[in-house]
Amino acid sequence: MSDQHQHGLPLLTVEEVLRAHEDLREADRRIGEIEAEKRRLTEWLAMVAKVIGRERFNQILEVKPTLRETRSDRVTWTAFLDRLVRDRGGKLSYADAKDAIRENEDLGPILERTEKSFHGALAKLETAERIVRHQGCIFTPEAFAEHRSAVARGEIEEVSGAAGFPSRRSPMSEAVLRFIYDHPEGAVSKSVVEHIKGIEEFRAVVERNATNVYNILTRLVSRGQLRKEGTTYFPPEGREENSDTPEGAAA
Repeated sequence: MSDQHQHGLPLLTVEEVLRAHEDLREADRRIGEIEAEKRRLTEWLAMVAKVIGRERFNQILEVKPTLRETRSDRVTWTAFLDRLVRDRGGKLSYADAKDAIRENEDLGPILERTEKSFHGALAKLETAERIVRHQGCIFTPEAFAEHRSAVARGEIEEVSGAAGFPSRRSPMSEAVLRFIYDHPEGAVSKSVVEHIKGIEEFRAVVERNATNVYNILTRLVSRGQLRKEGTTYFPPEGREENSDTPEGAAA
């Protein structure tokens, strides 16, 4: 029996052993680089503290950026979500928050790639006691206290992450619905995209990523607020008797 079997080791090839040894050497090299960078930064900060004085240096380290700080040319995730939840009456679902973000020129394309910044911003806002996360929904602290009280009194049922709250349509969704309701003969998605692109407030977003409009069309169809036949979108049947119009119930 081989030594590997005697010691309960898996069978390894010579190449695997050599590769593991090289990986170890590479890890040692990276550790050395990190330690060298740490020494450089430590020495630099010590020099800064000596130049400006330890008291002022400590004051600088204690300064925390406010949630409403923005970069020079665009809104931050925390500022956007902080404002959004308050604009929506203090509560909205994750799904509705993401829909609103997708229509933002700066943040929408990032959300399409990853939700890391979305969840990171929610964590920062919750740490700052600006929001409460609960069951896949976002509350202001005041709205959450009211929600819990109403649940305890039996006035409402607990919200579920899947169902969330009745959605409020975004401005772009309203524009899509209005266009199709104004064209009862139907409109194909290309026409809808071109119309939305022609609206000043949406132009930059749609030119960068027209997928937003297609996603809105899909959602409106799934919610029964539009009807699709083949590649053409129509108002829902009997909408004249239905209060669910762009100015009516939420999408």
